[in-house]
Amino acid sequence: MHKIWKTLIRRLKAILKNKNTHFDKDNYKLFKQLLTEISDVDHVSGQNTSALETTLPKIIEKPPLAAASSPDGKLGAEGREDGIIHIYDLVAEKYLSGIPYLRYTKNIELITFSFNGEFIASVSENSIICIWNIEKSVLMQKFVVHGNGIVSSIFSPSDKLLLTISQDASIHIWNIQKGLQALVNTGHTSDIVDVNFSPDESKIVTGSCDHSIAVWNAYTGAAVTGKMLGHSENYEGPLQPVTAIVFSPDNKFIACGAEDGTVHIWSVELEVKALHKIKANHRVVSLAYSPDGTYIACGLSNGVICFWDAITGALVAGKAEVVIGPGNSVLAISMDSQHLATGSTDGILNVWNTSTGGLLWGPQHIHTALVSHITFSTDSHYILTAAHDNTVCVWDTYNGRCLKQMKNVSSKTILQYRFQIT
Repeated sequence: MHKIWKTLIRRLKAILKNKNTHFDKDNYKLFKQLLTEISDVDHVSGQNTSALETTLPKIIEKPPLAAASSPDGKLGAEGREDGIIHIYDLVAEKYLSGIPYLRYTKNIELITFSFNGEFIASVSENSIICIWNIEKSVLMQKFVVHGNGIVSSIFSPSDKLLLTISQDASIHIWNIQKGLQALVNTGHTSDIVDVNFSPDESKIVTGSCDHSIAVWNAYTGAAVTGKMLGHSENYEGPLQPVTAIVFSPDNKFIACGAEDGTVHIWSVELEVKALHKIKANHRVVSLAYSPDGTYIACGLSNGVICFWDAITGALVAGKAEVVIGPGNSVLAISMDSQHLATGSTDGILNVWNTSTGGLLWGPQHIHTALVSHITFSTDSHYILTAAHDNTVCVWDTYNGRCLKQMKNVSSKTILQYRFQIT
């Protein structure tokens, strides 16, 4: 422990000597807390706490423009107007390093971690994309997007590809070693509300407010299916906007939820619905396959979570009523298929046992607005949540303890989290 504190103090002293280094409000609080907890500061650093505090640079009050977390829930990154990406250890609450962005670019607006946690993709206001090696703080690739601004980005499961979505509903697929691999002109006439890679990375699926979903070749950008519309072959009512889409683990099916509460399972190869429609009677706000592909969890706007058999469409674990909160906003299933985490429109977080449908822990009330993002770490031990009150939290899956809370994360970044769910 003494060696850790000593390293942190030395790092702090080095930062203070660099007049060009950005030191934001959270950094200041973090280091101040560390200093006050060390009983032998004078012995380790050669300076007293008050002397170090008075030499801190001016605190920057503005919140970060972009933020993201690593898939294992251990690292966090934020980007600001000064062009530096700040890296944090979220579990140990340590500030790790700063990666300087290219100085001729504008504000950093998006940050995305690779699934292995080794790389970061950052997007600036003028649509320059950079791929960074986190450990070495080295720029690996730089891509320039022509046309409308980028609104979201996501790595493929193997981290070989990066997908970016532009304001005009076009999609660029990048090979992070070679550059642009494919341009997908989706033809969607309204906003893309969800996008996902297939587990084998050969395809991507897009869902739009124009009531359609479509599947694309991830390597060429060519259409694998035509636009898939409607809710059944004999559907007579008005078409409803797509609200959630997800691939099955075996790449063969797509679950699609809609505004009118219907859920359909589509066959990718046949472009037809493999199951009869599931009618849930309330708007579908989130969908997730279990990692073993045996069931689908469906979150509804009335606060009900349904577990459906992925083959038969039958209910398998009953309905788990979310007692607190007007409705679900997002959900995720742990990698071991044992836990389901749900967030509500009023900021409530609950975790459920997927075998019984029973509540494991919750409700947790740290968020005060709609929970827009939930994801489990790869080992299922941690949960990361983001909400519209501009807060991001890391939780212990098993006891519900909040391990870390970040405040003042920009609203644009909160929306970006939706596309990082796997």
